[in-house]
Amino acid sequence: MISKSEDTQITSFLLDYSENQLSRAELQSFESLMDLTPELKREAMIGRRVHLALQSLPKKGVRSGFDQRMAARFAMELDRETAQQNRSRIVDRDLTVI
Repeated sequence: MISKSEDTQITSFLLDYSENQLSRAELQSFESLMDLTPELKREAMIGRRVHLALQSLPKKGVRSGFDQRMAARFAMELDRETAQQNRSRIVDRDLTVI
């Protein structure tokens, strides 16, 4: 069974392999591992195809201030979720009369 640490390393190698970011030594080591593990080889090939497909998409720009608008929307959504959680906590409590 693969440990979480090994899984993280394999995932890192998969991502670097799909983006052609492995050194020669890392590539040789990873290819040897792929020869021993057909499932890993299949995942690596899928990752490479996905990366190439994403690279072939046309680049799209965004309007000025996009980051600020998105940050504001995220903050509003977080505030909304927090308020909803607070309301549900208050409603869930049993009120007792003294």
